[in-house]
Amino acid sequence: QTKISFPSQISVDNDGEFNKIEIEKKGGLKYELRSICHHSGSFRSGHYWACGKRGSGWFLFNDNESPRLIKVPTEATSTAYMAFYEKSLHVTCKS
Repeated sequence: QTKISFPSQISVDNDGEFNKIEIEKKGGLKYELRSICHHSGSFRSGHYWACGKRGSGWFLFNDNESPRLIKVPTEATSTAYMAFYEKSLHVTCKS
């Protein structure tokens, strides 16, 4: 199984490119990781769960369990299915 990791922040320049050096020069849009959806099992059946950022903490959301605080999900994983990013409100874009 292939393991992948998601950066905690990504940037996109005005042309939609992901060239980090040029983005920093141009002052492009910045996005922060907000949640990751996970899946284990097969294509026909399996189990989904998620971890998401709420305030400054990360929480695990998993069926009948109450949400619980976890460490920031920076390690590579083979269960990550989809990542969700939110536009950062702390950065202004240069024209």
